Amino acid sequence: MDLTREQALKLHREMWGDMQKERGNNPDCFSRYNYKAKWINKHGYDSDILNHCFLCEYASKKAESGCMCKYCPIDWSALTPDKTSRRYGFCTYKNPDLLEVWQTSYISKILALPEREFKE
Repeated sequence: MDLTREQALKLHREMWGDMQKERGNNPDCFSRYNYKAKWINKHGYDSDILNHCFLCEYASKKAESGCMCKYCPIDWSALTPDKTSRRYGFCTYKNPDLLEVWQTSYISKILALPEREFKE
C-alpha cells in the first residue's frame, strides 16, 4: 500500500485513538497487537500492512534499503530515555521489561508524540 506521510499519520492516529476509546489508555501488549490487526481488517485495509502499522508501512516504502525506522513520521524520543541506545527515538526501543515502547506506553502519550523532522 502506498501511503503519503499525511495519510500514514492520520491512519496511525485514528487507529490508536479508537484503541484508546475501546480498550482504555493502557491495554496490554497482546491486546494492542490484536486490536491493530482487527482494526486494519475492519476498515478494509490490506492485512499485509507491515507490523499492522501505517507508520511502518510508510517508512518501509521510503527506506528502499537499510534502516526504515529513520523514516518513521513520528519522533518517539519522549518515550525512549536512553540516548545511547541504537533504538533511541523509535517505537522499537525496549523498556526495562524488554517490551517495546509501543507495547507499553500509555496511548495518550503515543498520540501526543510530535512528528519527526527530516529532510526528504
